[in-house]
Amino acid sequence: LEKKDDGDDLLKEEEEEEESGTNDASRSVFLPVEVRLSRDALAFVEKVEAASLWASKLLESGTAGDATTAAEFFVVGKAFQLPSADAGLRRALRLVWSPDDAVRSRAATLLA
Repeated sequence: LEKKDDGDDLLKEEEEEEESGTNDASRSVFLPVEVRLSRDALAFVEKVEAASLWASKLLESGTAGDATTAAEFFVVGKAFQLPSADAGLRRALRLVWSPDDAVRSRAATLLA
């Protein structure tokens, strides 16, 4: 039986090189496509989760565009099953009672 290389050894070597500071930039060319895609996907998810914290803060903004754009972020996040989307949408519900007609209208459209 042959041992199948799933890229774990290469990933461990790369992590060790990063820790020691001897990482060669051209080495990533030799990583299997699956390993690179997985690493990039994980980085993307981490960035989207960080963005959800900022979007949550923007829901409290006094600027109509900031608040409605943040609400839209959580609507799209819900479609992609972003874990923080439900909490963000609950916070966005308050926009329906905004004194600003444009915000109220946009929030009602987004959250309907």
